[in-house]
Amino acid sequence: MEKNSFLPKTQLLPNAMILMRSYSFHSPVEECWDLISHTENINRAVGLSEVQYREEPSLNGGSVLFGRVGGPLESEYREHPFEWVEYQYLSVLREYSKGPLKKVLFAIEVRKKPGGFDLDLILQIVPASLFVKPAIWYEMQFNTLPNFKKVYERIAESKREGEIFHWEEKKLRSLNKNSDLFKRLIIGFSEFEKNKSIIEGVADFVFHAPDRELLKIKPIKLSRELGIDSKELLVFFLKGTRKGFFNLNWDILCPYCRGVKSSSHSLSGLKDRVHCPSCNIDYGPDFDKSVEVSFVIHPNIRELSEGMYCIGSPMNSPHIRAQQRIPPGEERSIEMNLKDGFYKIYSLNLPEVSLQIEVDESFPRRKEIYFPTEGNLQICRGKHHIYLKNPKEYEILVRIERADWLKDVVTANMLTTMQEFRDLFSSEVLRPGQEISIQNLCILFTDLKGSTEFYNSKGDAFAFRLVGQHFDILIKNASLHGGAIVKTIGDAVMAVFLNPLSALNYSFQVLRDIKELNNNLDEKLIEIKIGMHTGPVLAVNLNDRLDYFGTTVNRAARIEGQCNGSDIVISKETYEFPGVNSILEGKEVEKINSSLKGFSGTEILYRILP
Repeated sequence: MEKNSFLPKTQLLPNAMILMRSYSFHSPVEECWDLISHTENINRAVGLSEVQYREEPSLNGGSVLFGRVGGPLESEYREHPFEWVEYQYLSVLREYSKGPLKKVLFAIEVRKKPGGFDLDLILQIVPASLFVKPAIWYEMQFNTLPNFKKVYERIAESKREGEIFHWEEKKLRSLNKNSDLFKRLIIGFSEFEKNKSIIEGVADFVFHAPDRELLKIKPIKLSRELGIDSKELLVFFLKGTRKGFFNLNWDILCPYCRGVKSSSHSLSGLKDRVHCPSCNIDYGPDFDKSVEVSFVIHPNIRELSEGMYCIGSPMNSPHIRAQQRIPPGEERSIEMNLKDGFYKIYSLNLPEVSLQIEVDESFPRRKEIYFPTEGNLQICRGKHHIYLKNPKEYEILVRIERADWLKDVVTANMLTTMQEFRDLFSSEVLRPGQEISIQNLCILFTDLKGSTEFYNSKGDAFAFRLVGQHFDILIKNASLHGGAIVKTIGDAVMAVFLNPLSALNYSFQVLRDIKELNNNLDEKLIEIKIGMHTGPVLAVNLNDRLDYFGTTVNRAARIEGQCNGSDIVISKETYEFPGVNSILEGKEVEKINSSLKGFSGTEILYRILP
């Protein structure tokens, strides 16, 4: 079998038994990579043993990984970091200190062809002694490799037929679907959810997904697989948690490997500092990026094993598109097809340098990229040769990551700006005194114009009822537009949104609904003022409620004070947020200079008259 040129020659092991198999796929590799590179699930499906892992910090940055497999043939080994280039190949080397093996190198390589690709599995095994070689050969030929064949052929078949792939075989899935527990789950979900696609899709997922996926259910990723609206599915999991079907976890992710290094069942349990043994760094929680909300099925419904089968799988760090081990003083060249977006090349062994890359069709063509190089690079999309050089006297690990890893993450920031979350989990707060940073949030304040006059002229009972209807409008639309009401202050409201686009669409709808309310009364009784500002804030516990604090909040409150009534006033930062200009097309926008109480100088603000 011809070897692909991109697989480093240094990975050929001397004195190794080499076992090779090829499998044909009639689908693009881009549609199959997430499955064929998911070595955690593949190892489990093949029937390999669970592995107990431990990590030791490395003096040169990062860590050293060791594995142990129990049983009659107990083994211990050092696992070197996986190497891979997305859609091309992956490999991993294990060096044993105990057991029947001395070294094992597992690799898969992709050879593209019209209408699909061939997948080459290459297994290099160095036995610990000649006496065990026949037994190892027999085990590989008649057990392990046939099981790999089954898994890969099932993946190929599911993609060819356009079906969702299940790691369990069809026969077992059919038995589960007819079980009493499965039927009771369908009935239970139906008590709080009407969408049959959600009910059946989640029930099927709960019964057939591998344990590791059910220990960390990611609603956005699952929504894409099931073809369901992501927010609708997230609300389902929130309701399901309240009903006892799921537990909710607040996971603190490592900013480099994105692995979960600390988890809590409540906001108040979040730690201020966390250590990642894999990357050998300390860090704190950040609502924007490092705190992820995930769900786990309740143990009364399905018991899960937390056993690991492969900790270094590329799919455990899907944001990393390539990872390479570079020996001391050597250079490696890889070819990657870079699509539009932001990338970063870095090494934990070289903390002083990283290369930021922005890819766009409009940028100049540049075929070659070099690392280590500090700074920013703008290049055109397409194939590029990336040269990775190791200037050190020890091996370094270089990663190329794409900055879209948040696409599948329900961040704490996202969840806590949802009205449904605040309605269902009002007791979820940070512990007293804890402050967690949020890099960017849109803070919105509303108030009624002339409310005192309104109360005096119309009487308390009538005014109270009408103001209540105004609050109903504010709360209802917050849920519809991806925001949340933080608190009411008299007739005023403080709300939060992930971005100004949602906040502006919310504001326009509120003004329309208030206008309709007034039209039904045949007079303009309610006039609302809306102000907003975008920037960094601190999440805090205030009066046993999740609240926000900081200059951004204070400025937003002062900006609302610049309103005349039935208008929206926004800050310069909000106005310049990407996408705001298109939303404001056709609206009357007035640029104003104003002094805000408590702030020095004048501010550039924008008044919007819908």
